[in-house]
Amino acid sequence: MAAVEGALTVPGHNNAMHGPIPKASRLFKIELLEIAPSPIPTDRIFFTLLRGTIFPIQDKGLGRS
Repeated sequence: MAAVEGALTVPGHNNAMHGPIPKASRLFKIELLEIAPSPIPTDRIFFTLLRGTIFPIQDKGLGRS
């Protein structure tokens, strides 16, 4: 898989990436993403743990959507 220009890695034991989002537009901050087992097997159960912070809504219209 080719690397996307400006993509950022997600902290934790995973190979996840997310796109470059301007800091003012971010809705949450990912502190950790754990995936077990890794790599994810086909047709099997896997577990994820996502830890982070959800920022207060800055746009009043966003809360009504």
